[in-house]
Amino acid sequence: INEQNLEIEFVSIINNSLKYIKKIHFYKSENEKLKGQLDTIKLVSKAKNILMSKGFSEADSHQFIQKTSMDLRLSKKMAANLIIENKIDI
Repeated sequence: INEQNLEIEFVSIINNSLKYIKKIHFYKSENEKLKGQLDTIKLVSKAKNILMSKGFSEADSHQFIQKTSMDLRLSKKMAANLIIENKIDI
């Protein structure tokens, strides 16, 4: 291997490394987004279970969470938190 080939190989390795670093950052951000969605699903489920224990059907509890979030202009996650923390009159 001569010096010129070594430089070409080095540039190629750096370019490939940068490509993989970009992919890693993309997958990390996707992972964080999916974790957030999973947290929302868990909280909404917990809130629905609380509402169902108070006599709501599953469909009614889902509709209650949606309506509450729209009326209060909050995310479903925030509305579910308020229900879980018993800060909303049911």
